[in-house]
Amino acid sequence: MSFSVVAASCGDALFEVKANIFLSIANEVAHFINRYQKDMPMLPFLATDMFQLVFNLLEIFVKEEALAEVTSTAKLVQLDLTKSSLHTLDDCYSVRADTKTFLIALVKKLLLKAPIRFGLVRNLAWLHPLEICCGQERCLEHLGRCLRIGSDAQQIKLSKCDNIIRQNKEFLRENSANPDFQSFTVGDASHARQRYQAHLDEEKRKKEEQKRGEKRKDTLEELDNLKEVKKRIK
Repeated sequence: MSFSVVAASCGDALFEVKANIFLSIANEVAHFINRYQKDMPMLPFLATDMFQLVFNLLEIFVKEEALAEVTSTAKLVQLDLTKSSLHTLDDCYSVRADTKTFLIALVKKLLLKAPIRFGLVRNLAWLHPLEICCGQERCLEHLGRCLRIGSDAQQIKLSKCDNIIRQNKEFLRENSANPDFQSFTVGDASHARQRYQAHLDEEKRKKEEQKRGEKRKDTLEELDNLKEVKKRIK
């Protein structure tokens, strides 16, 4: 940042207000980023969480009628943020104008860098527990698209796709009639996710302890070898 920019900001009577607005937005994005900087299989949840994050930011400066048409991540990434006709902040008040400029740049960067631009990532939501519970037809559509992408990339044989879809349908049909599955709530999903995360943390801790134990063993063996060499020299 150049000195002239800092000097101009210091001379802005509304700089503190703008900085707090930007900080609030940055904290929301930082929470999302920190959640996904983990050594865990988080991809099934990425499209849903990313959609919610960007949609919340868009609500600040995009008209309601324009947002009403954004019903999926595919439509979200196709939204043209450069169209001023979509924006709600048409006045030229300094705070609102600067906030809108910042939000447009931020959302464009998020959509440019985010993996939800790829169809496979968007459709992996079929593994999301809430999708399985509440949107079985949509879940099967996502699965079919994932299999099509995998088949096109020669990662799975086309002949196996129908069998996989059939097995998934059977799984959904059998478990949707299960009383335990029917009573499964959002809170249960959250608790299950926390238990799974705790399990992954415990497995990671065990692996680290095992590595330390192996390193300690190698060190002791090396010391024993040195002692044997010393005895032979004497």
